[in-house]
Amino acid sequence: MAPCFYISGWYKLNTKNFFIVVVLMTFLLAGCSGEESNDGTLNEVTSQPIIDSPASDFVDSNTENVRLNLWFDQKFEEQLDFSPEFRTRLGDKTDYGHFNDYTAAQQDKVLQWRRDSVAELESEFDYNVLTEDGKLSWDMWVFSLDQAERGVHFVMMATYLAAVALILDFLLF
Repeated sequence: MAPCFYISGWYKLNTKNFFIVVVLMTFLLAGCSGEESNDGTLNEVTSQPIIDSPASDFVDSNTENVRLNLWFDQKFEEQLDFSPEFRTRLGDKTDYGHFNDYTAAQQDKVLQWRRDSVAELESEFDYNVLTEDGKLSWDMWVFSLDQAERGVHFVMMATYLAAVALILDFLLF
């Protein structure tokens, strides 16, 4: 008796039918590898938006979203400058071997950078023109500033509590 293969527990394929299915799936997936041009070479398919006239008089939501995404990319790179450890975790060895600065002065500097970035965001982009994805990105960026401002008090409290715990630990043990 020929060996059989079970697919999803209910459909039984013998070896011959299983081989045919594998060959057909291979050809099907190979056909999805790219777009062929007239000269027989494969063209690279890109998903970059095409902007016909960037200096047009009207503001299109797609061009505004493209500008916003480029701005977020730039701000992310600036944000990585504050955290060499995170940059290294991402695989970038620019600041390899450096540690984050956890001082209060650095935290104030990062918070001020966040405030400045939100002010720049609000001055350079029109919220009403953005698509739903762009509005969500905008809201998340502003929300991250709000969370950072709310967390400042807790960071200071944690610093004081850590100092008290250190003193008690030294005195009691």
